[in-house]
Amino acid sequence: MSFNELDELLAEDVPSGPDAEQLPLLVVVDDDATIRKSLQAVLSPRYRVVLCASARDGVAAVTEEVCAVILDVKMKGYDGFWACNEIRKSHPDVPISTRPTRT
Repeated sequence: MSFNELDELLAEDVPSGPDAEQLPLLVVVDDDATIRKSLQAVLSPRYRVVLCASARDGVAAVTEEVCAVILDVKMKGYDGFWACNEIRKSHPDVPISTRPTRT
């Protein structure tokens, strides 16, 4: 996708009010509250965003309605690899994007 195509996509009208229920559902799993809130701010105009602070909560949040998951790899307790494996067991086709942790 070119930058021009991306600009055109972002310029499209975004549903609000009752039409917002038609937006795709995205799950963000990260134990860093700042990252969760930042991703929500960026993504919420185009997606209904469910925020999860742990791998267990993230796995529980994934339903048939979810269009994609953004997943932190390094978290306390169960990590993103565990969550990815668990999500794949029940929802093998949902796209999962991992957010690498900087060291």
